[in-house]
Amino acid sequence: MEDARFKTLHEIILEARQNLDAENWDYLIGGSDTETTLRH
Repeated sequence: MEDARFKTLHEIILEARQNLDAENWDYLIGGSDTETTLRH
């Protein structure tokens, strides 16, 4: 099922940022751009 509210990833990110408090936002994006694991 498609959610018509969003047309781009940037729109989803903006909505999420506006709806999360700073602590949860930082947790969410903290590792989202890396493939690093504890094994490295």
